[in-house]
Amino acid sequence: MTFLCLRTKEPLPIPSFSAAFQIQYTPKRTSTQRVIITLPNTYLFNHRVRAITFVLSLITLLTKLPLFPILFTMAPAPRVISDKASMRSWSRSMRAQGKLIGLVPTMGFLHAGHLSLVAQARQLSDVVAVSIYVNPGQFAPTEDLSTYPSDFDGDVKKLASVPGGVDVVFHPRNLYDYGKNGGGDVAEAGGMVSCVESGSGHESWVRVEKLELGLCGKSRPVFFRGVATVVTKLFNIVEPDVAVFGKKDYQQWRLIQRMVTILFFQSFCFIYMKGNPSKYIVFFFFMLLVRSIHSFCR
Repeated sequence: MTFLCLRTKEPLPIPSFSAAFQIQYTPKRTSTQRVIITLPNTYLFNHRVRAITFVLSLITLLTKLPLFPILFTMAPAPRVISDKASMRSWSRSMRAQGKLIGLVPTMGFLHAGHLSLVAQARQLSDVVAVSIYVNPGQFAPTEDLSTYPSDFDGDVKKLASVPGGVDVVFHPRNLYDYGKNGGGDVAEAGGMVSCVESGSGHESWVRVEKLELGLCGKSRPVFFRGVATVVTKLFNIVEPDVAVFGKKDYQQWRLIQRMVTILFFQSFCFIYMKGNPSKYIVFFFFMLLVRSIHSFCR
């Protein structure tokens, strides 16, 4: 915490500034007053009131914007868990304390839409876990899994910028346990091959057969089977009370809804990003710009 010390003969000319920060007027023997203003994350200034009126006006404006808590009150970095047993242990310890657990499954390379879902999860639960895992089970061998974009460090920083932050980032190395035999027999029996079946023994899948057939399922026959399987795995590991998904991929959203109902999972809440997605993108880039300026001035 830094203190901005001023000397003035009268109170500051911006009343709303007094409401936003702690301001203390200390009378002296002379006719001037000593004003002590508590400002977070700023340098120590010692100027006349006229010289900083513009700065105070700008800060007063920022206090009225939703960006202000993000700029000046950064949430602590979330805990990163890679081990499945450790993740389940954390979830069960939170539930033992009577806390509701929220989960936002992602494949990383987060954008404003993901962050809006995390914010929804924060409102609906006591603790929030975000999974970052590029699922090979939903990629066919003809699709280049290795080129899927990834920026884990950047994702963690973005999650810390969400008001309230994120408690845990579940970043498993692998969610598929392979057997000793190859996957040839599985491919012949099922008629579909994913990246995890090519030369491996993985043979357990979750399918919602009717919903996965049409629309995108025609061109990507392994996609929805892989999605349903990995989401089931995440539900079994994290054991959330609330799971938040985007409605951008409507077929995927409905498929997961149906799967939860059929397999008798706990009562999950499915949320989707409302409104025009472009406004979230504009807000996200504006937030990054202002935070960059703030970091440069620190």
